[in-house]
Amino acid sequence: MRDSLLFDMDGTLVDWRVPIAISWTKTFEEHHWNKTLRPDDFRLIAGHTTAEIGKMCFPDIDPAESYRRIAIASQEEIPAIRKNATWEECYLPDPDFLNRLSRRYRLFIVSNCMAGYIESFLDLYGSKEAVTDYRDNRNGRSKGQNIKELVEKYHLKSPLYIGDTIMDWEACQEAGVDFLYAAYGFGKADNVPSIRCLAELENKDW
Repeated sequence: MRDSLLFDMDGTLVDWRVPIAISWTKTFEEHHWNKTLRPDDFRLIAGHTTAEIGKMCFPDIDPAESYRRIAIASQEEIPAIRKNATWEECYLPDPDFLNRLSRRYRLFIVSNCMAGYIESFLDLYGSKEAVTDYRDNRNGRSKGQNIKELVEKYHLKSPLYIGDTIMDWEACQEAGVDFLYAAYGFGKADNVPSIRCLAELENKDW
């Protein structure tokens, strides 16, 4: 039986493409960076690191500068999310879902997002007490390294990571953790166990 569940953010717990696209485009326009992002563009960049997203959005400029621009846009997105995010953009089936899961498993979140992103999710959807710990990109480690750190820190014996991209699967391979594909999300992963919605986590022991 599993003792813990670890979650990705974008495409797994939330779909904040609309408020982020609006916020990033506004930031790009204010800085005259000549770049517009649509909500569907985030299907391509979700799950990547800040450096990788910088190269994808601004392939023709210095990588350090592209990183700086995405870092600025990411910081600007937090107030926009907190102001404009709605329950409809959350994949949780109901407000008590993580609380119920936490009675069966220890819950964690591991994402490549910027500082403040996971905290916004926990504040907006009332899940602070249900989640034991979380990791984002502020420590400079890969997602796989962050997963492994939590497994070792909390002595997890049978953890399961839920994510929606092939990069999530690769992070689990790096960390030596089983992977469950969120098939409703942004990415694609073939020939792995999958769920069509988060509610399926309550239906059986994965």
